[in-house]
Amino acid sequence: MAWRLLRRWIDRLVRFRYGPSVTLLVVAAGSLAVLRWSHVTWRSSLSQTVAALDNVQQARLRLTQAYLVTAQVAAGDPTARLDQAVADLQAATAALDDWLAGRSTLLGFRGAPLTDPELRRHVGE
Repeated sequence: MAWRLLRRWIDRLVRFRYGPSVTLLVVAAGSLAVLRWSHVTWRSSLSQTVAALDNVQQARLRLTQAYLVTAQVAAGDPTARLDQAVADLQAATAALDDWLAGRSTLLGFRGAPLTDPELRRHVGE
């Protein structure tokens, strides 16, 4: 239906003296508008994805650090302290909270709050 209406409109434009030029300008402007919309949509989606992946990576890193420090404490290493492992676990929790809230520590990237209830349940909210 929309294509028929567009086709009729373009046919009417072509009948005028400057019809082909006007038609070309209208199609070019429409194409640029669609390109702009696509760019903005993809940029927003990419920004949100990068911010989420960074937060998950930070949580993974801190969790791994906590595991390694705990293993050192269990092995009797006098330089390892259990409070460092607890601090790493708190930092991992903070990174996941940032992901859920849509916050990002990356400059120029904005996250979006996590809205999927199933995924929020798995993350542990």
